[in-house]
Amino acid sequence: MKKFWKKVMLSLLVITMIFPVTVLAHEDHHDEDHHNHHNDYHCLNNTYKVVSKGQCAQLKVYRHCNGQEVRITKNITWTSGNKSIASVDSAGKVKGISKGSTIITAKYDGRKYQCTVKVEKPTISKSKTTVKKGASTTVTVKNTCRKVTYSTSKKGIIAVKKTCKNNVTTLRITGKKKGKTVITMKAGGYKIGTCTVTVK
Repeated sequence: MKKFWKKVMLSLLVITMIFPVTVLAHEDHHDEDHHNHHNDYHCLNNTYKVVSKGQCAQLKVYRHCNGQEVRITKNITWTSGNKSIASVDSAGKVKGISKGSTIITAKYDGRKYQCTVKVEKPTISKSKTTVKKGASTTVTVKNTCRKVTYSTSKKGIIAVKKTCKNNVTTLRITGKKKGKTVITMKAGGYKIGTCTVTVK
């Protein structure tokens, strides 16, 4: 009888020693799978993009794996939810067609990746204006949520002060000396128009 109980106790001891190791190994394997899953994934370079009518933008699919970023260029199917608002070619190049919003979808390896594209049609209040030396006038840019920047073709003819409120950018132009200069305006870095200013 004593030998029997010794055998039982020995068996239990062996099971107790093996079981935690088995559980630990299982948990380690699960953690490894979880770690690998979060370090190997695909995504688009943009999930929201604003462009002007006629402007193009490039969408790209990337694979992220263990800190490395690799662009995927093959076996991607690109589609537009509304081609009358924005089109997309086989390389992911998007073009704004008309004002509105649509979704561009990239399908790769059985998965879909999407970007909402908003197409704006910025307007400029004047394409040309005349101002006297020392006097001021204004030019406004409307219908864009992007930052508006400007540059002048000739320095020293006008002084420009820019203000922005409620997505309306106002350029206050003051004549400094007689001459002519061209103001080029951009929204989000894309040229949206010009205004020729003559100072008399």
